[in-house]
Amino acid sequence: MTNPAGFEFQANNSSSPPDAQPASESATAPSSVGASTPSPTVPLPESSPDKLSEPPPTTSRVRSWFAGMTSRWLGVSPEYKKGNRWYRSQQYEQALASYDRALQLNPSFRPAWLRRGQALAKLERREEALTAYDRALQLNANDMWVWLLRGRLLYDMQRYHESIASLDRAVQIDRKRYEPWYYQALGFEALQRYSDAIDAYRQTLQRKNNLLPAWSHLGDLLVQTRQFSDATIAYRNATQLAPQDWTLWLKLTNCAEREQQYEDALIALDVSMQLQPERLDLWLQRGRLLESLQRYTEAIAAYDRAIGQQPNAVEPWILKGMAMRHQWGEAAIACFDRALALEPKSTQAWYGKGIALYESQQYSEALEAFDKSTYLNPDFAPSWLGRGKVLYHVNRDREAIIAFDNAIQIQADYAEAWYYRGEVFANLQRYENAIAAYDKVVQVAASIDMWAYRALLKRGECLETLKRYDDALNTYDLAQERQPTQISVRLKRGALLEKIERYDDALNTYDLALTLWPDHLPLWLKRGQLLSKRHRYAEALATIDRAIQLQPGNYDAWVKRCEILEQLNRPLEAIRSYSIAEKLSPNDRKLRERREAMVQSLRKEGKAEATDDPLS
Repeated sequence: MTNPAGFEFQANNSSSPPDAQPASESATAPSSVGASTPSPTVPLPESSPDKLSEPPPTTSRVRSWFAGMTSRWLGVSPEYKKGNRWYRSQQYEQALASYDRALQLNPSFRPAWLRRGQALAKLERREEALTAYDRALQLNANDMWVWLLRGRLLYDMQRYHESIASLDRAVQIDRKRYEPWYYQALGFEALQRYSDAIDAYRQTLQRKNNLLPAWSHLGDLLVQTRQFSDATIAYRNATQLAPQDWTLWLKLTNCAEREQQYEDALIALDVSMQLQPERLDLWLQRGRLLESLQRYTEAIAAYDRAIGQQPNAVEPWILKGMAMRHQWGEAAIACFDRALALEPKSTQAWYGKGIALYESQQYSEALEAFDKSTYLNPDFAPSWLGRGKVLYHVNRDREAIIAFDNAIQIQADYAEAWYYRGEVFANLQRYENAIAAYDKVVQVAASIDMWAYRALLKRGECLETLKRYDDALNTYDLAQERQPTQISVRLKRGALLEKIERYDDALNTYDLALTLWPDHLPLWLKRGQLLSKRHRYAEALATIDRAIQLQPGNYDAWVKRCEILEQLNRPLEAIRSYSIAEKLSPNDRKLRERREAMVQSLRKEGKAEATDDPLS
């Protein structure tokens, strides 16, 4: 089957959807109904459709008869060729008239029906175009290109189910072509059947992996379905095909940011900024990414660049204040005041000021700022969250719950609001309510989101309080699965296993954690304490000695070393360790009394070397 050459996408180097349209035409066309469709394109002289019904003069009738006979014998009508020439020159009315004359001579000439449909589609006479395609299919139901063009037309007519069915026929006829898959993907996307659309785009790219619009659309859908890792791959492929398209680099930036891969996001954003160095929004996004990386000075410099471009723009002042609040609280408040001078009714500026005041422990003023923000925009959920946090901090728990509920009512998937709602209930010892709130955090937050991780830890604590230890352990296991690089959950898991006297499992937890964090002092201390509890004193001593190597001035490690040496009946070493511990905490009276008691005991036993202790 011949590919209508113009059906190749017009913008293979653009991320915009392609426009499929056959263009070039072969010199000959098949005469039989079952033959392959030629590529339909050839311009013709202008002819009005009205003239087709007028009886031609005798000479014209002879010529028409001869042309018709030639068409039947050789398979190609001169009028059809003229139509293709008109079509190529985008003179679609003239092309249509020529195709009509060709079909008047030979109503079974299928390529003319196909081209007639295309010309009508160009003229936006879509119902007539659809009739022409259906007529071509009556002559040959196995023409992939007709099914394809028909499916594309139905897509343009927003008749998506019919479009997909037509394109599916094209796929069944020729599974190697990428075009039917691509347009099916567009149809599925329009119907919000995103899983089917993603599959169709992937089928498209298996057949044509340098098709930019498919990579771009695939990335968009993967982001929409929260498959960020795969979306990143799609956008990277797109940027390789169109490295000068700054919007693709921005999509890659946004995707990496959603994955909390801020360094990768910043690298992609820098490429966008090289291509569009004066865009204010890119400078603001750069500042936000730098803030996420805790590179606050650089973030502020980015916001200053944006302010330099538009000194009276409110948003750069707000974002600069949000960055400054981490280290320069009063300067941050001044930024918000500047934003409010420019726009006194800025909800975000009042919210930002409330955050800065809250973090500066100016709670009354913070509450006033949040109240102003919620007054200006009652549907701005972060202001209700901020208000709730202030109220929770000043022990007005029931009012805090109302504020968090307002935030959640506005934004049902607001993970942070659900988290603090759980905190308040836990503080009120309403643990079942707290657990339900933490469960909601896990449900609405992304798996990599730290709010979900924190909620799981808090959920485990509530379950421990309720003595539901197996449930708590399962919760910690889930937290560890979601955030395998976080050590706090391993410490909690080990402590719980110790509480329920599953000591070997606790030791395994600490040992596994030490393979990941070999220099983590609290892990070594926990391990030493557990081994001591299990009367495995030699191993415990080696473990505590490792902790002391990591931090020679750690008081707890020296005290534990003293206790273990006593259990090993090595009093002289224990006394020396007590002496070091006393130096670290000279006001610890119990420690001094314990050392002196050991010294006196050794003297009674006649071990004079005990008096050599430097503090005796």
